[in-house]
Amino acid sequence: MQIDLEDAQGELSALQVKASRMADAIDSVSQKIRHNANLKPSPNDFELEFELRNRVSPQSQADLSYDGVIRIIEELKAARQKVVNLERQRNQLAQPEGWSVNLT
Repeated sequence: MQIDLEDAQGELSALQVKASRMADAIDSVSQKIRHNANLKPSPNDFELEFELRNRVSPQSQADLSYDGVIRIIEELKAARQKVVNLERQRNQLAQPEGWSVNLT
């Protein structure tokens, strides 16, 4: 039981790291959008270097999959529920109900 709980906690931790990275990528894209929305028309818009600086990175593009965002939220919920259920089971096993010892 303890091993299952530790595995579930490890899976949850890995998902939390993945979700945080996705959120960071979304924040980065949000900043790029705001920055680009505030740019004035300029000859810089024709320069490759300027375009590359203002482009969303391929990794951020991959992290922005709507389906991926929905999936990670669902996976996080399932992982949290699994940890809670395993903790409940462990606690129930540690405190058996219905057993009493009469010492009289």
